[in-house]
Amino acid sequence: MNRKLITLSVLIVVGVGIGAYRYVQWVEETRLAKSHEDAARAVQLAFKQQRDADALSQEKLVSDAKAWLDEWDGQGDLLAKAQANLDRVLKSNFWNARAHVEMARFYIKSGHINYRNFKPGSLQNATSELQYARQADPNSTDVEVLWAHVLYLRGSSREAVKVLEKVEAKGAANPWLYQNWAQALMDFGQWSTAESKLRKAQALYAAQTNPPPKIIRALHENLASVLSYQGKLDEADKEYLALLALDPEFAWGHGNYADFLLFRRAEPDAAIVEAERALELMNYGMARLTLAAAHYAKWA
Repeated sequence: MNRKLITLSVLIVVGVGIGAYRYVQWVEETRLAKSHEDAARAVQLAFKQQRDADALSQEKLVSDAKAWLDEWDGQGDLLAKAQANLDRVLKSNFWNARAHVEMARFYIKSGHINYRNFKPGSLQNATSELQYARQADPNSTDVEVLWAHVLYLRGSSREAVKVLEKVEAKGAANPWLYQNWAQALMDFGQWSTAESKLRKAQALYAAQTNPPPKIIRALHENLASVLSYQGKLDEADKEYLALLALDPEFAWGHGNYADFLLFRRAEPDAAIVEAERALELMNYGMARLTLAAAHYAKWA
């Protein structure tokens, strides 16, 4: 009897020991599993934080580049700074659509000579950048609005209008939509229709608290051109004066006004004043040509 009790006791002790061992083993496995899960979550969080930091850094770099491109009027190192930022972003993330859009703008600005004359390859490079941007973000209306502008610069204004019609149908709010549209319409001599597009743009900006100065400046320039070609010279004159009141140091504004005063209003003395002011601010070819033409007209 004692023997049976002893055997039973031994079995109980062994069972308890095995149970305890298995419990300890389960606890340890659970702890290790939780530790692995915590480590995995920590790694995932670190990766997410790095991605977020990279995204914020890229966003800042692209935004700064955009601001410099907006500000550039032909002088300074702003173009080089913008290009450096965009190169940095695209090396890190080639499929950043906004960076490609701004890089297209860089090629347009850096390659511009005068009117719609560009350094060889400039518009082709801009086209390539917009193709990449379209692949990265097929639904971006900003890409299409700038693409329409490139088409206009390449002399394909009818194609540009078709693109902008589609953009408008999507209800896009791009600030350049109607301005680019008006420029394309000018190629067909549709001055009154172009003016109506610009008035739409004007109404949109009037509803905004602080519309970008660059856009308002472009609006005055475009309105001045459209009104001038319609023979509304007094109204066009007001647009040029409004433009120069916004930015008295805008060399191209003075140069374009000089051109208007000479060739539209036949006022060589006034044109000379504006052309000389333009050249004081920036020595560029078109202002020199206008000044020479104004002196010749005065002499003649």
